[in-house]
Amino acid sequence: MKWAVAGGATPATVGAYRLLFALPGTYLLARSESRHTRLRGQGNGWLWALLAGVFFFCDVWMWHAAMGMTSAANATFIVAGLCPIWVALFSILVRGQRYRWLGWLGQGLGLAGALILAMARGARVGNGYGEAMSMLASFCYAGFTLSLGQSRRTLLAGQALFWFTLSSCTCFVLASLATGASLLGFDD
Repeated sequence: MKWAVAGGATPATVGAYRLLFALPGTYLLARSESRHTRLRGQGNGWLWALLAGVFFFCDVWMWHAAMGMTSAANATFIVAGLCPIWVALFSILVRGQRYRWLGWLGQGLGLAGALILAMARGARVGNGYGEAMSMLASFCYAGFTLSLGQSRRTLLAGQALFWFTLSSCTCFVLASLATGASLLGFDD
C-alpha cells in the first residue's frame, strides 16, 4: 500500500485493483462449486453478498481515512475491537440469539487487551475525528459480517465470495472516479 500511494495511487484505487485482480479467481471458484446451479444460487443470498461488499468497501474506506487522522493502532483497535460487540448486540437484540458468559468474557478480555495496547505510552489519540471515523467503520465491518453470514444461508462459499468481491470492487472503482483519483498512469 505504501509503495502504491507513493507512486500516486489512492487507497480507493489500491482497493479497486486488489479486488479487480481477485475477481477472476473468485469467479472460477464460484463456478467450480456451482456447476449444476446458477451463479446466483437459490433465493436472495446474492443480494446479501452484494450488500456485504458495500459494507466492506465502507469499512476499508473509513478505516484508511481514520488512519490519516489518528494512529493506525487506535484506528485498528476501534474497528477490530468494537465490531464483535456490534455483531453480538445485533444478534441478541434483533435475532434473539443468546451469548453464553464465556463468549462475553472472551470479548471483554479481547477488548481490554486491545485497550491496554492503544493506551500505551506513545499512542497518539489526535482530535477525536479519527476515532469517530473508526467507530463508524466498525459498524460497517459488523454489517459486512452479518450480511455475508446471511448470504451463506442460500449461497455456497465461492458464490458469496464472488458477489461480495464484485460489489466491493465496483464501489472502489466508483469512489476512485468520484474523487478524481486516477485508475491508470501512475508515476514510476
